[in-house]
Amino acid sequence: MPAEEPPAETEASVPRSVENLLVDYDEGGRLREEALASLKDLGTEAIGVLQGQVLPENGIHRRLRAIAILAKLEGCSEDSAETKALVMKTVRSWSFEDLPLGELLSEVQKLSGVAFHLDESVNPDLSLRIKLADASLNILLALLLQPRGMKYIIRGKEVWIY
Repeated sequence: MPAEEPPAETEASVPRSVENLLVDYDEGGRLREEALASLKDLGTEAIGVLQGQVLPENGIHRRLRAIAILAKLEGCSEDSAETKALVMKTVRSWSFEDLPLGELLSEVQKLSGVAFHLDESVNPDLSLRIKLADASLNILLALLLQPRGMKYIIRGKEVWIY
């Protein structure tokens, strides 16, 4: 009789795996390096779990640890890792009626804690309207910007619209 294959990682088990690896990470030394390698092997699933830990409702230790690990896994600064996580994981309902882009981004900044800047080529008076329920900030930005030929880039603690 053939040997049974171990069950594949399920979506529900990835957060548990990440949590277990974070315990090893906190031990430091060789365990930390092994935990980082294992987190890297988990790929985007681990990044998604860690990004969720960056949200303000989590304790400061958890947030700072997640930011430091994300920076290592993504090869960027801690500021950029934190901002990217906030853009990806900040979920809420968004509703703006005929608001100039500059004002809309100011409101989004108040609601999300993410700083926005417009490139000089972008018209801050461009009137926009959008209504989304339970959508992440990155979805909001994509729906606002892509149809108008605009994009965003994260630089440190700021999101630049160009």
